[in-house]
Amino acid sequence: MDPIDPPPVVAHDAPPPPAPLTLFEVMLWTILIVVLLPISALALLGAFWGVMAIVSMSVEMVTSPPSTERLQFMALVLFSNMACWFGLVTMWRLCLRLMSGSTKPLSAIRPAVVWSGLAIGSVIPIWVLAVMPADLRALQALLAWPLLAAVPLGIAYALRRRAARATPAAGA
Repeated sequence: MDPIDPPPVVAHDAPPPPAPLTLFEVMLWTILIVVLLPISALALLGAFWGVMAIVSMSVEMVTSPPSTERLQFMALVLFSNMACWFGLVTMWRLCLRLMSGSTKPLSAIRPAVVWSGLAIGSVIPIWVLAVMPADLRALQALLAWPLLAAVPLGIAYALRRRAARATPAAGA
């Protein structure tokens, strides 16, 4: 045997081939990469803009008399940022738990939290689209993206929960 040649590979040394991806896993990876990553980046940018608007309005309120319109706008920006992040974090948690493959991790998230997070993650972008000026059409297209994640994640969550309830518990 030449010292340059590598040792022969024995069959038991080779790792098993990876399992092929199912259509469900491909859908979850697509949602994760195509929808949730860009929306999270956009929400991070929106949160930064919101914080900057609140800081500038707070400074302006110190130097001039306060107005109810500014206070309402500040409350609106805070509410929409917090609600948007609640919906996004719920979608991330749900997508990652569904990707884990077992039904047990889904029981760690309460159904009320999942459904409210998916609803808020859908309603807040629609509301922002309704109040946004018409000249920002490109940004309006980006705000519709959470709907692309909320609907399939909600359906997948409902189907996975139904399957978990249909299978008898191991201890029963």
